[in-house]
Amino acid sequence: ALLAAAAAVFVSSCPCLGNGLVSGNSTVQPNTRIWGYPADQPYNGQRPYYCDGDTNTYAFNANDSAMNCDMTGGASGGPWLKDRVNDNLGYVYAVTSRRTYYGRPLLLAAPNSSAVWNLYNFWP
Repeated sequence: ALLAAAAAVFVSSCPCLGNGLVSGNSTVQPNTRIWGYPADQPYNGQRPYYCDGDTNTYAFNANDSAMNCDMTGGASGGPWLKDRVNDNLGYVYAVTSRRTYYGRPLLLAAPNSSAVWNLYNFWP
């Protein structure tokens, strides 16, 4: 069950370099960190924020992960890190695609498919 929304935490920069990419993962992932640059109020799109928590399968689309997070529009494309070895180093298993506008604030993302993995590995 989803709990109260996680407040996005501000940091001065996104120290999330060196992460790997994975595909074929479940929509349910423990200890996930989502990064984003939310731009709609109360944010301004100029600074990175993150939310930490466990993801669940989104009730209205079984192919999507959902996590409580109050980041607003502009956070799309932000990485969802799993299997973190420290606070900011882990594997990108999804990227934010949208959020809910009613009820609890949720960020949503489809876990990377094999097509994403193939595109990632296309370039040497």
